[in-house]
Amino acid sequence: MSAKSAPPDAPGLLDADEIDALFERLKSTSPASEKRETVKDDRVAFRALVACLLSAQSLDSNTAKAKNALFALADTPAGILVLDDQAIAAAIRPAGLYNMKTRNLKRLCAALIEEHGEVVHLVAFATRDAIEAQELG
Repeated sequence: MSAKSAPPDAPGLLDADEIDALFERLKSTSPASEKRETVKDDRVAFRALVACLLSAQSLDSNTAKAKNALFALADTPAGILVLDDQAIAAAIRPAGLYNMKTRNLKRLCAALIEEHGEVVHLVAFATRDAIEAQELG
């Protein structure tokens, strides 16, 4: 039985407007309702996309270490492609799964160059929006 179909005199039950108000109050007091910056937030779309890749199965603190170490070496798809796999793996090691992430990062960079001329706009922002939607439910 939904709240809308509950009899108006049912003791202890909230009507639809009261339920909506309750959820709005809960949402406004939830830590997830505050925009908090994450390692995936970056004004450069490529860097945000790479951070998303590195964040798989990784704590934000470890992803941040990996992201900073990698971007100290190179911060463009072409720059990352000229690095050898060992250098990338060493840089991103804190994020875990570094061998697999190295391979996928190189594939991503090659695809960005080949298919998009290194330009990343909508992909990274669509990823960020998906993450925000998941966090806020």
